[in-house]
Amino acid sequence: MKKTLLIFAASLFFTKLHADSTNENIGAWSDAVNGLRGRLIITQEQKDNDVQRPKIFLELQNVADVLGSIQINAFNPRTSFQCHVIDGTGKPLASDLGMIREMVVPAFTLSIPFESSMQLNINRHFPGGFGFRQVPPKECTEIILGCDVWAIAKEDRADYSLEGTFHIEESKPTTPPNWSGTLKIPGVKIPR
Repeated sequence: MKKTLLIFAASLFFTKLHADSTNENIGAWSDAVNGLRGRLIITQEQKDNDVQRPKIFLELQNVADVLGSIQINAFNPRTSFQCHVIDGTGKPLASDLGMIREMVVPAFTLSIPFESSMQLNINRHFPGGFGFRQVPPKECTEIILGCDVWAIAKEDRADYSLEGTFHIEESKPTTPPNWSGTLKIPGVKIPR
């Protein structure tokens, strides 16, 4: 009996952890281009001094109709994915350009197996002293991507979304072939 109660209590505990960690908004898939499609996922995981900093992931999925991996050469986290915040009417919200120093990560290769997907954390979070930017207003949602910073005040009740473009230039032919193209990533609502 004690063992059953312990197992039941443990399952409730882990279910609660899972429920807390799945508080996320999942965007629609983009149209597939050359066997690859993408979408955005935003979670409400980080809060610091009344500033909500959601985690943002770009998920890429291999939907090619041929067996094999999709290889993406020259993926550069700073330039391969560009995004912006838009309001409910589709108008872009101006970003506060932060004077942010960041480590430069060289371009690298991604490989996505057949019928699989990969989630990439595309946030840029800068602990004190690493970046130089205005202090965000108290009680806001702050999105930091590259050198773009958006701070949405808590009292601003409008809905905002994040959308983007994933682009890889065509390169010289290789084996296996490199993926190239442009994905227009649909918007996903920013949780607040």
